[in-house]
Amino acid sequence: RYSQRWPGEGNGTASDPYLIKTIDDMNTIYNKWHDENQSFQGKFFRMENDLEYDITQENNFQTIGSLHAPFEGVFDGNGHTISGLNFKNRNGFDAALFSTLGENGGVKNLTITNSSFVDHGRVTPFVWRNYGTILNCHATESVSVYGTKDEYGGAGSLFGISGQQLRNSKILGCTFAGKIDSDDDSYGGIAGITSAIDERQTVKGCLFTGNLRTGFNETGAISDLRYPGAENSVNDSYY
Repeated sequence: RYSQRWPGEGNGTASDPYLIKTIDDMNTIYNKWHDENQSFQGKFFRMENDLEYDITQENNFQTIGSLHAPFEGVFDGNGHTISGLNFKNRNGFDAALFSTLGENGGVKNLTITNSSFVDHGRVTPFVWRNYGTILNCHATESVSVYGTKDEYGGAGSLFGISGQQLRNSKILGCTFAGKIDSDDDSYGGIAGITSAIDERQTVKGCLFTGNLRTGFNETGAISDLRYPGAENSVNDSYY
């Protein structure tokens, strides 16, 4: 059972979630996902304090989840803030707090502030591949998302809340007030690619008040690419 191996407080249920009080607790989520292949499906986490990373240290956090092993738990920020995240040019890694959020996964009630995400690949503060639900998450004006050019001259894909929206994923009530900056490739102020025929993605009740600078034409203040035939919706969202 997960509860027997979790070193902190809580049993991982909705009524008694795993409590996240320190950066070490965040590292424990990563270690148990990475080292023990735990997806945390059906498990719940709740932050009890604001967490402040040392922003002067590059790559000071570990991205949780991956394409083939998504995070399936529900992470509740509980109205708290994570600050000081610093991701810089880690080739082959998604620049996000969560790389892949599974269909059963969720991230909610979380604010990221005073953080920097820099890469020439896939860059976004919260979730890169979203199969689940992102609810009431916010990036403040002190969050920057920047695309650097790779050896071929491309700067990747940059988004304010999440990158790829897949299957029946949802982004609800989220805001981005920071800066997205690059000279190239595709960008969205809130969401990235809402795509794929026969898939249904939703972006609703979101607000973009940040700065978006790009030299590329595949850009949207709320959402980037929306493919013909895909049953996706962007509603009640503004910039």
